[in-house]
Amino acid sequence: RTSRRQSRRLTRDGPQNRGMALYLTADGQHVLAGNLYDAKGNDLSTAPLEKLVYAPMAKEIWAKMEQSSWIQDGDKNAPRTVYLFSDPNCPYCNMFWEQARPWVKAGKVQLRHIMVGIIREDSPGKSAALLASKDTAQALQEHESAGKASKLKALAKIPAEIQTKLDANMKLMDELELSATPAIFYLDDKGQLQQQQGAPSPDKLGKILGPK
Repeated sequence: RTSRRQSRRLTRDGPQNRGMALYLTADGQHVLAGNLYDAKGNDLSTAPLEKLVYAPMAKEIWAKMEQSSWIQDGDKNAPRTVYLFSDPNCPYCNMFWEQARPWVKAGKVQLRHIMVGIIREDSPGKSAALLASKDTAQALQEHESAGKASKLKALAKIPAEIQTKLDANMKLMDELELSATPAIFYLDDKGQLQQQQGAPSPDKLGKILGPK
């Protein structure tokens, strides 16, 4: 008989969700922890952990991001969706925005920016300004395309409705044990949830955004 529990570990690269397999001995008096291998060296723990821990966990995280307050960037019918926690003052968020333009403009990827405010004192106000815009997608486009020359101004007073959205986004960021932006989430070719912390290196773009 086996039982499995879920654990979380925070590494310097970001939150890492880990599954741990626990095996109850036949006498019911001891529990063994770790991966189980057969005589040929095949790992017998990976598949059950994927099915019972990782897949349900990923589905839950993806659903929470879908329900968060994000700004659409790209064709809403694009086949690939990528979420990122983004701060208006984050240079690496802007870098990833630039990196993703070929995929977004080609209609192959849609980015969904989950706005937060953690870098500077005016970050929450700037995120609020974007979320409060009549056309949030256009406001984000203007801000990101301008780079350091952006004229986005922080709201002096954040409306209660917008503050609620920001608070919920920050709560989700905390739940996922994220401490920096951009925190990028995507589904790989196997449909498994993956995370990239920070602007990715060029060789990782294909894994996140797919083929050009």
